[in-house]
Amino acid sequence: MRRVYPYRALYIIYKVFYNLFLHPLQLYPGPLLARSTNLVYNKHIAAGDVHIWIRQLHEKYGPFVRIAPDEITCVDAQAWKDVYGFKREMVKEERFYGKDTMNPNAPGIALHQQQLMIKTYADMLCSKLSVLSAKGEKVDMVKWLNYTTFNIMADMTFGESMELLDGSPNSNWVDMLFELLQFVMRQHLKERISKHQQFTNERIYKRLARKAEKPDMWSFVEDKVGKKEDALHKNEIASTAANFMVAGTETTATTLAGLLYLFSKNPDKKKRLQDEVCNTFSSTEEMTLQKLARLPYLNACIEIGTAAIVTIPQWAVYRNSVDFHRADEFLPERWMPEGQAEFGSDRKDVLQPFSYGPRNCLGKNFAYHEIRVLLTVMLFYFDFELCSESNGWVDQKIFTLWIKPPLWMKLKSRAI
Repeated sequence: MRRVYPYRALYIIYKVFYNLFLHPLQLYPGPLLARSTNLVYNKHIAAGDVHIWIRQLHEKYGPFVRIAPDEITCVDAQAWKDVYGFKREMVKEERFYGKDTMNPNAPGIALHQQQLMIKTYADMLCSKLSVLSAKGEKVDMVKWLNYTTFNIMADMTFGESMELLDGSPNSNWVDMLFELLQFVMRQHLKERISKHQQFTNERIYKRLARKAEKPDMWSFVEDKVGKKEDALHKNEIASTAANFMVAGTETTATTLAGLLYLFSKNPDKKKRLQDEVCNTFSSTEEMTLQKLARLPYLNACIEIGTAAIVTIPQWAVYRNSVDFHRADEFLPERWMPEGQAEFGSDRKDVLQPFSYGPRNCLGKNFAYHEIRVLLTVMLFYFDFELCSESNGWVDQKIFTLWIKPPLWMKLKSRAI
């Protein structure tokens, strides 16, 4: 056993020497310890502050930084096309690939067919918020936004409502799922992932066994199941559905919660958006996906929401003062014609929250529609006031996803 230690020491010395002087990425700048070992990178991953650390590195070293022996990050606008684009020169690691069977033949039609469903859940959310606000209670908007987006995605994925806004026991599943995202220890992950997949399997197999009563995402692909060589197997559909229940819920809820927080800190921005909405619509029944997509200030606000691995750290990219003037401020005017004098030199093509190229998010259009409907309906009915205990809410840690503490707000019904 004693003889093993010298060999281990020699291997470590060799590996550090190789990473610093022989590795293909040796010429890229970065901290010495980060270039030689994974210790620093793993430390920040475990601490949940890797996004802040990477931003600091780019401010010091420039657009390309070696954050680990085999990984560099880029904050250059051209990197989106080079790394994630359609060109073949940049070979992607296997983690970036998946089947494209889920891409519907007519996604635009599918989205319009879901308009009534999104609006129904938006009204249900506002009814719940109205009851809570009438009692004078403070409201955790993270909780209710999670439940709402989960309801919508469950309806899309399973063809049935989870009834989370009505005190359904299914809320235990949702709470467990979001707790799962906070665990980095393998034993915790394995148990919770298994429960999540089991819950998904029960509902997706039930959905596939019957004809859909209303259009959902499987209406456009179920005719392929088992009928073509490249068709999705039922187990693959179940696995895909489990991913949808995370990717199609947490990100939308995070965006909406973030917008409510930023509006509470920037009341002039909130008032301008409410004026735009109320001057355009006299009731929520008039709000259609097409009309909402044409509201300029609404959409400006939403925009503000192998050997080597090359990635683009979005949090650092969007706060890069080289590409964005006043990068840390909530300024929807940046995306408006009136803002061209001050923000005309901004590299707006850097903003790619749904990724870029052949692997960009299939749910991009649906997510925009969902955010527009939920945000406008909430602001149409309510004014939101941030509670003191949530003043620093935006300063969050990242593990698998953003770790969101409760966003406590007081709600007041608006005179309509």
